[in-house]
Amino acid sequence: MPVALERVTYVYQAGAPWAVTALDDVSLAIDDGEAVGLIGPTGSGKSTLVQHLAGLLKPTSGRVLLDGQDLWAAGVDRRTLRLRIGLVFQYPEHQLFEETVRADVAYGPRNLGLPADEVDRRVARALSRVGLGDAILDRSPFELSGGQMRRVAIAGVLAMEPRVLILDEPTAGLDPRGREEIMHFIRELHRRDGLTVIMVSHQMEEVARLARRVVVMDGGRVLLDGDVRSVYTHVEELERLHLEAPLPTRLAARLADRGWPIARDLLDAEAVAEAVARCLHAGHDAAAGDEPDV
Repeated sequence: MPVALERVTYVYQAGAPWAVTALDDVSLAIDDGEAVGLIGPTGSGKSTLVQHLAGLLKPTSGRVLLDGQDLWAAGVDRRTLRLRIGLVFQYPEHQLFEETVRADVAYGPRNLGLPADEVDRRVARALSRVGLGDAILDRSPFELSGGQMRRVAIAGVLAMEPRVLILDEPTAGLDPRGREEIMHFIRELHRRDGLTVIMVSHQMEEVARLARRVVVMDGGRVLLDGDVRSVYTHVEELERLHLEAPLPTRLAARLADRGWPIARDLLDAEAVAEAVARCLHAGHDAAAGDEPDV
């Protein structure tokens, strides 16, 4: 088990009249090789949670464990442990600052004191993992497209060779092509390289395409935690949080509520279409004027 929270509470400005409890007695364990989607409304505690997982915030109470070690225990080598977790903040391209792509991706490994040939190896591998080649090494990152800049920024995190990659809204602000490019290589990092991936997102369809497990947060607590299909069937509960399950899932749930013999956990349009076709072939029909409202 690479990372876990044990009864973690975190209070911003603890002791002050304006103190805010961002995490409230949260326990969560993420195993090696998992792909986990973390969703919830604004202010639900998602960003605070992932900053704890990455070792950037110390719990007010509770423990953060990496490979069974308490990250904040006395005598623990926090720096070494933190290198196992890579955190990509929202809009990571805003943190690019070097003159060339090569220098930007190399910044972290170089500051570890690694030999030049090892730094070069890590730079080349990290860029390859995000679908970029040697042709851009000596270009300014600021000459690239928005999607390419984001991939360079993520490559800078991958160059540290973490075992766990946390991404906070990785497709925010990108056009459809840019979003698909980012999601493609994230899926490949998980599928091909076996990297543990934790993705914070409001894009429920993207979460469904990447993750097998979804954690829903609300008010600093874990509200739901389970496989994608079971969590997404909580259509009304998700809507209460201003989160929308994928349209096919909402349609399937509405049809099931109206008596159609259709599974509520369908995630894609083709599966819903096939289920509806089977119902119609069997002679089932909705009551007149009772079309599902999605």
